[in-house]
Amino acid sequence: MHNDESLIKMLREARPQYSLPAGFQGAVWRRIRETKTSPDRIPVHWLEVLAERWLHPRFALALAAVMVGLGVFAGAVEGAKEARLQARERYLTAVAPLEVR
Repeated sequence: MHNDESLIKMLREARPQYSLPAGFQGAVWRRIRETKTSPDRIPVHWLEVLAERWLHPRFALALAAVMVGLGVFAGAVEGAKEARLQARERYLTAVAPLEVR
């Protein structure tokens, strides 16, 4: 590729020169200090406390595992009930197929 020195010079000169306002850096560091030293917001409702604790990444996986476990347990209980009802219906159909239930 052809190196055009005049193009390179023009591109270097075209870069804008920015200057920050006076006291900009000090204001930034002051805001950082204020943010670090300001007290955390106090949760008002018990649900906010639970949400703050459980929605942290370290607890999210544990919470998800517990919820899946509860779902599996509830499904197993309901499945057992349904299996008993189906077994009862099959037995009654086998013993008295024409009986009105």
